[in-house]
Amino acid sequence: MPGTEQISGRLRAIGRALEMRAITVSQHGAERAMILDALMPAAPSVVANPGAPPQGLMEAADAVRRLEVLNQETLIGTDEYTRERTAIERAMQPEPMMRTSAAEGPQALAAPDQAAAPSGPSPAVHLASYRSQQAVDRGWA
Repeated sequence: MPGTEQISGRLRAIGRALEMRAITVSQHGAERAMILDALMPAAPSVVANPGAPPQGLMEAADAVRRLEVLNQETLIGTDEYTRERTAIERAMQPEPMMRTSAAEGPQALAAPDQAAAPSGPSPAVHLASYRSQQAVDRGWA
């Protein structure tokens, strides 16, 4: 693939050729579109899955900072910035706690009413961790 200097040089050259009327507007447009489509295809042949959500506050802060830079440089719009930031914040929310009893089995605790949910971290106590359901049953007994 040609380097950035070669690409920008070619774009300048076809721009000058158009100004001097050495090529037509349609020829200029066709070559420019071909160059730009090679760099950033309108219909990419490979679409990657989204990256993994940030693991921890530092990664989340880095991801938000990258979004802010992209937004300030107008590489992404305000709507995309808002959607991505909301997704990062949602990924940082704690998972619902699990309640386990020998009789009932694991059950997710009911989510509190969103209107009454306090902001910030909620206090919690970690009682135990188990690798399997059998270990949970033995530990609970």
